[in-house]
Amino acid sequence: MTATVALHPSNIFAYKESSAVSEASVKLESLLRLVRRHYLEPASRLSIEATYQELVSTFEDCSMPNWDGYGAAAISQASLYNALRFLDLLPPSLPSPEVTPESDGTVGLEWYKGKDWLFSIDIGGDGKITYAGMFGEGVQSHGTERFDDSIPQTILSNIRRIYESPSLGQ
Repeated sequence: MTATVALHPSNIFAYKESSAVSEASVKLESLLRLVRRHYLEPASRLSIEATYQELVSTFEDCSMPNWDGYGAAAISQASLYNALRFLDLLPPSLPSPEVTPESDGTVGLEWYKGKDWLFSIDIGGDGKITYAGMFGEGVQSHGTERFDDSIPQTILSNIRRIYESPSLGQ
């Protein structure tokens, strides 16, 4: 069976998210996001496209149980969907994160600036974001936030803390 999608440049921006969760629909929705973002986002945000691709590739590699050989849970389509939604909502002024699969079936996103300057979140299919950060020697933050229609301000503030900190001499 072959699925086709006809897009006209005048209506690609009006595309609405689907509630479908099949692997093919998640991939198609991801590709449509990339196309929309290419036209809507500034050039400084092009790295988000690479992050989308890294996320989809991570999902493909880790969507089966025991993907790491040590009993890791599979990354679910719901976890992938929530991580893609998070990236869609990430303000263009913030750098793109690194993607890491987590053994509990969640998707990890990390922002790293240097020694003792790291912020990491785990996004699962349950609508929660677990986070932890180090903001210089002895300064830490951690917790859990609900992820609904927007990125919680606590999460955005912690990401900004990494990049608005004093220079690390790098």
